Amino acid sequence: MEKIILIGIDAADADFIRKNLSQLPYFQKILENGFCHENKVMPPITIPNWPSIFSGCNFEKIGFLNFRRYKNGKLELFNSSYWKNKSIFNRLSKAGKKSLGINIPGLYPVWDDSFADLVAGMISPELNQNKKIFNKKRYIVEGRTKADCKKAFNIKTATFLDICDNYDFASIVIRYIDSLNHQPCSDYYAHFIEVYKEIDSFLERLLQKNINVFLVSDHGTTIYRKELYINELLKKHGLLIEKRKSVGQKIKQKLRRSIRKICADSKLIEIPAILVYKTIQKLTIKKQKDIETENKLGIIPEFIDLKNSKAFAIKSLGNTCFIHVLKEKYKKQVKEILAKCKHIKEAREFPEGKNPAFFIRADKQFIVNDMLQGRSVIEPIPGFLEHSDRFMFCGYGKDIKKGILHKNIKIEDITPTILHMLGLKIPKDCDGIVLRSIFKEKSAAYTRKVRYEKKDTKNVIENINI
Repeated sequence: MEKIILIGIDAADADFIRKNLSQLPYFQKILENGFCHENKVMPPITIPNWPSIFSGCNFEKIGFLNFRRYKNGKLELFNSSYWKNKSIFNRLSKAGKKSLGINIPGLYPVWDDSFADLVAGMISPELNQNKKIFNKKRYIVEGRTKADCKKAFNIKTATFLDICDNYDFASIVIRYIDSLNHQPCSDYYAHFIEVYKEIDSFLERLLQKNINVFLVSDHGTTIYRKELYINELLKKHGLLIEKRKSVGQKIKQKLRRSIRKICADSKLIEIPAILVYKTIQKLTIKKQKDIETENKLGIIPEFIDLKNSKAFAIKSLGNTCFIHVLKEKYKKQVKEILAKCKHIKEAREFPEGKNPAFFIRADKQFIVNDMLQGRSVIEPIPGFLEHSDRFMFCGYGKDIKKGILHKNIKIEDITPTILHMLGLKIPKDCDGIVLRSIFKEKSAAYTRKVRYEKKDTKNVIENINI
């Protein structure tokens, strides 16, 4: 019986792995005997990317650009109901195949399924137990310190290795790297190398199994040293009108900015600096009271006069963000301003009547900030860890061809490829395609004809240069 394992490594950086292969022998084994591919991803954020990876549907079909959305006058938090029927777990269950999903972001609340054993990850209660899988062990969704992160990693990966052989498809998402992201950092190597070594040790035990293994990340991680204040750019050109701030709001805003800089500049040991930074964040962001004070939730930036503004930006994470245009007639003006900004490398325009209206990608050295700081559009920062806009996809195993993929592979291609390997039809609502050319020519996955639930114009990648 065909068995497949998918290891999700949230925020993994393929470039960092390649540079340190001498210390990561089992990553090296995968890269030298299988394939490794990198490509840009939009948006570079946990939700919707993990649901896209585990469904084959793009973010537009998932319906969310990040963890929350504002729709029909209501605030909606992402949950499993938005993608349950599209998920690979649901599709495998309908085919009578057993699946395992541990620590999957966006999977809460977990549904009952006799063929799938599932444990939710991010956006679920901080302590989430699955008695069937974890017995009486304490299961931590995300740690608060390196020690907590390591404990959670060890519990989840050890359990995964114990039981993964019992399933046709077994998956786990490791959030160890991303849990130590989103904070000041001056030395990327020192911050992460031990974490990658621990993941490499997990791979050593995993690769002892003679099966097909995929590694995938939802985005990467990098250090940014400059900030692009995108709403300040819109304000400068008269597209955004700022609300009048109270004296208290101004003080809080300045305090928050100053503490962030002090933490990044200081020689304090890492954890105390981060605790101070996060404490200030909590103190200086208002609790949600109405729809116009939801900056913390990433819906509507605080301090923006929505009645008189033409456009505003909401950060996605890293060097990307989305721009909302309040009336269609303002779209051309926004487009012209974006085109003139030399630090914006890409401005993707969405169809007429859609909001957000634009997705922008800044130069890779800039983190995009949607706050109104009353400062210049461009400012240097000492160094801050955030998402990068590249995802990683690697494959290794008895049916996987050796080489590097050069084509435009997307995160949506992973689920249809796995379904095909398991002999199943590709659902008609999948946006991804089957990556048939990653397989050895004599393997069943290569010789088997790709089947779709409904015949249409979908194409299969047949000739990838490997």
